Amino acid sequence: MSADPRQELEFIIAESALMAGSARQALRRSALFQSADDRLITRSKQATARSRDRLANRSPAPEMRRELADLEMADAHIAEARVRLLRQEELIDRLRGRAIATELAERVLETMQDTLKLMVDHRALMRERLSF
Repeated sequence: MSADPRQELEFIIAESALMAGSARQALRRSALFQSADDRLITRSKQATARSRDRLANRSPAPEMRRELADLEMADAHIAEARVRLLRQEELIDRLRGRAIATELAERVLETMQDTLKLMVDHRALMRERLSF
């Protein structure tokens, strides 16, 4: 004897919602880990540059220190943007759950994603210029 098809469908929907929630949490964690990795890479490169300068008995150029500080700031801005992007995705999910229109929120999300991509590309150029 098989279960009621309606109950099976409700069970599948509930399980899907749980899995989607778990996937969102994993995505949030991976974004935070990625930001932490980016900061660690920058700090490692800074330490390497300082060591090179010390071994060569020279002080780091003020321009290099400023560029390294700019790179740290870029890492921080990217980390903050990732957190904001995840919050926007959560907002869209809540709006959908309440059957509220999400078009504007989705356009804002797209703009945030485009901006994040530009920030990451700019940071890559900064690292390239610093030979990271």
